[in-house]
Amino acid sequence: MAAHARLSPSAADRWMVCPGSVRRIEQLTAAGRIDPRSSSGAADEGTAAHQVRSDCLDLGLDAWAFEGRSFRVNGVDYVCDADMAGHLQPGIDWVREQPGEVIVEHRVDLSAWMPGQFGTLDTGIIDRVGRRLCVNDLKYGAGVPVDAVGNRQLRIYALGIVSNFDLRHAVDRVDLVIDQPRAGGMKPWTVSMDDLLAFGLDVVSAARRVDEPDAPLVVSEKGCKFCEVKSTVEGCPAYDAWMNEILGDALADLEDFDAEPAFPEPTTIDPARRWYIVKHSHLATQWLAKLHEDSMSAAEAGLPDPGSKLVAGRRGRRRFGDAERAEAIMVEAMGDDAYTKSLKSLTEAEKELAPKRGKPGHPTAWASLSALIVQDEGRPILASDDDPRPALAPIADALDELEDFD
Repeated sequence: MAAHARLSPSAADRWMVCPGSVRRIEQLTAAGRIDPRSSSGAADEGTAAHQVRSDCLDLGLDAWAFEGRSFRVNGVDYVCDADMAGHLQPGIDWVREQPGEVIVEHRVDLSAWMPGQFGTLDTGIIDRVGRRLCVNDLKYGAGVPVDAVGNRQLRIYALGIVSNFDLRHAVDRVDLVIDQPRAGGMKPWTVSMDDLLAFGLDVVSAARRVDEPDAPLVVSEKGCKFCEVKSTVEGCPAYDAWMNEILGDALADLEDFDAEPAFPEPTTIDPARRWYIVKHSHLATQWLAKLHEDSMSAAEAGLPDPGSKLVAGRRGRRRFGDAERAEAIMVEAMGDDAYTKSLKSLTEAEKELAPKRGKPGHPTAWASLSALIVQDEGRPILASDDDPRPALAPIADALDELEDFD
């Protein structure tokens, strides 16, 4: 099993903001409360995608060459299908188009900034002629969009490459690029060498704070999102206090547990605080889900929370216990009518008919189908004002334009 850095670049949003989390995680891991080997299916699929990408760049192959091949990650086989190959190929092509020396899956020594620490960089491009360094990181997940702007992980990788390859006086421009093919594609951010080195001082300072005896637990949206501490039985006091703040004084000072919590009236909340609550509501939802899980576990152990008890829930959906026997009976009784036939979905049709490199498909049929494809506009959603997507005009403004047109 590969070693893990204590202060990994991928967790920089946590430990640079919350220095106390490092020691707390180590304590809970030693006590068996946190499993350092745990991983999600999405993360393991991402590992397989990284393997395809690195093999392509190392061997000079395209992603289509790996179509149908499986990659075993944590005991599960993940197949590089047409979708994965199609998502990875544009990023592979982009790397090949860049001038300079390409380094792939490089173990970056971060000792110049954090003694004993390291990380593994997906792709680095060193262009000494153009005095440019590029750090390119694949994020295969689609659920959480990742931006390059302000990205601590990429900047730490860049600092490591600068020290490992002695680039401090050889590079002026540092391009940091997130390749997230299923959530925004290529997302770049450029910083100067001076700005990168200034950030390096912040990294040095943050790494030292981690070992201070009174290193505090500090909440933040990015830092808390994937922190294991909040999911343990002990929880995180700083995170719990933050959730109480977000949910209002109704929970923080509740004494009469027979009464409904008196949340503040939404119309009385200041707009700035309203957006603060909305922005972090997904964390509050996770926190409430954790409370429910702990309350359920206590009841199952025979120690229900005061005022609660464990009862049988709604029965599940009906199903056949022996599916093969049920199929035989239905076919004998109904013949072909036992089956419901439906047209393949657009995605299934695209896989079979759309021409791809190494797969001819059916160009004529796909061209005709493509002309029939429609897609509704995305529903408006709220985002931070630093989100790169342009703001939509208020509905009232759109109505004014229609009136002017009339």
